[in-house]
Amino acid sequence: MRTDWFSELASAMLGREPHLQPLREMLVEKTGGNPFFLLECVRAVASSGPLSERGGVVTLENWRREFTVPPTVQTLISARIDRLDAADQALLSRAAVVGQTFSHALLARVVTDRREHLLGALNRLAQAGFLQRTRVVPHVEFSFKHALIHEVTYASLPRNLRKTL
Repeated sequence: MRTDWFSELASAMLGREPHLQPLREMLVEKTGGNPFFLLECVRAVASSGPLSERGGVVTLENWRREFTVPPTVQTLISARIDRLDAADQALLSRAAVVGQTFSHALLARVVTDRREHLLGALNRLAQAGFLQRTRVVPHVEFSFKHALIHEVTYASLPRNLRKTL
């Protein structure tokens, strides 16, 4: 049995509505007490569409058929990256090569296309939960929101492309 704090965390993320209890229990059990894994699962559930809101009430729709918890958090992160459009995937990959934390200016040197749209793309990746802005003054700086996101992104690149970048 998982600790009460982890069940509370799941309730805080998903809501306390009684009809969500089976989903909360499944996620608490399958994520093994790992808060980051739980967060990634909640993001995956929300993006897969089985939860909907009607009149301010969250309803659960066919989650058993539509959502299964992958065996690892890395699998979830990889799937989220795969759902990005190609340009954002490429930018995230280049950022991973630059490092866990990087300045906007340094990344702009690595990115040869879309430089004028770079800050907007970085903000989109931050809004999607991949990056976070860590500094604004004196230079804009971003970092990967979690070390595993950085690791999965970096590991997904072929070795020769990593070397080239």
